[in-house]
Amino acid sequence: MHDLAPGDLVWIPANTLIEYQAFMMGRTKVPTYGLVIKSQNELWDGHATILRNNEKVSINKKDLRKIYPMEETNGSISRGC
Repeated sequence: MHDLAPGDLVWIPANTLIEYQAFMMGRTKVPTYGLVIKSQNELWDGHATILRNNEKVSINKKDLRKIYPMEETNGSISRGC
């Protein structure tokens, strides 16, 4: 996802690689969501800084899906692809 802007809500799929600010890496165990703080990370090309569970993390933009809050499909919120 390359059209992210600060303030966008994004879907983070399970098993997504996450880089923490202290140069630690991990993977999500369950799908979750986060808020875009910066659409371009200073340390890693192609990554966005996301606020997830009250923690700033860096995630590759290709793994993120923007959530469109006004668009519903089958009674659930739609995620852009």
